[in-house]
Amino acid sequence: KKVAHHWESEQNYLEIKYNGRLFVCCHYPFLSWKNSSHGSINVHGHCHGNLPRRKNQIDVGCMNFLYYPLSIEQIIADCDFHNAELIDHHKPEPVKNEFGD
Repeated sequence: KKVAHHWESEQNYLEIKYNGRLFVCCHYPFLSWKNSSHGSINVHGHCHGNLPRRKNQIDVGCMNFLYYPLSIEQIIADCDFHNAELIDHHKPEPVKNEFGD
């Protein structure tokens, strides 16, 4: 395939590390991805912003960001912002007893 001159490569699946953090990139979103419970980020498109947000997952489809591409720093900041709103099911809240302890 011919790749647009703006892109270095075109791949179906890509893993990249940036500042020690893994980015798992694919056109389609995943329910689970490599190191998903250890801070890796699933970068995807395809859904046009129609899926609910998941922890460390971002739909980078251009229509979601006013048709501008995101830098990797913007992707990290967006995920960190939305992660604060999401529940982490790998770390359940401690159960309190009837005395509130």
